[in-house]
Amino acid sequence: MYFIEASTDCSYIYGGREFLISNEAIEQLEGVESARLGNEWAKIVFTFFAETVHGAFRWEVEIIEYFEMDVASFLGASIKDYPSDVILKDEVTFTLQDGWLNPKKIPPRLKAVND
Repeated sequence: MYFIEASTDCSYIYGGREFLISNEAIEQLEGVESARLGNEWAKIVFTFFAETVHGAFRWEVEIIEYFEMDVASFLGASIKDYPSDVILKDEVTFTLQDGWLNPKKIPPRLKAVND
């Protein structure tokens, strides 16, 4: 189990003034599978969206999910759309978070760290 979150705020400049987009204002939309290898793995693209008084911002976050190992890895994030009359300043950071860890599935190399 995993989830992706916008873990930092971001900002942009419009008309010489800086405006904040709170990470809490960034909404996660539906994920879409972009590639798959049978029952082994799938690449999934999640879209994140924020609406401001100056227009809409859209980011894409790509992960790969390995089904047999029940793990996911963060591949990257990028901004895809934003108003043409703004200057991007501070970028948002997205993080992939593990859900609840099942102690029976802890790999041996991590068991000593978690004991």
